[in-house]
Amino acid sequence: MFILLTLFLTVFFGCSSSEGDENFEQLQEIEKGMSILQVHSIMTNDQISLEEAYWSDTLLIESYESGFGSSDYYKIIYSKKDSSVVEVFWGD
Repeated sequence: MFILLTLFLTVFFGCSSSEGDENFEQLQEIEKGMSILQVHSIMTNDQISLEEAYWSDTLLIESYESGFGSSDYYKIIYSKKDSSVVEVFWGD
């Protein structure tokens, strides 16, 4: 039983952190002013969500899986006006 639990946890955490690691490496290539299409050509993993920013109705937040141990997602903030990157947040 212990072996099965260990195997499950290894596979579970191994898979989730590798996507977060890929996202981290790809986010380093994202620059302010890039279009959403340019960002999507760099980011190979699917976004978790795309929603309006709670603090401004002129911004969109796109979230991606972060690395193991992070308490928040990686986020890319876009301007609604021209769909360009305004900011990249790396979580905690």
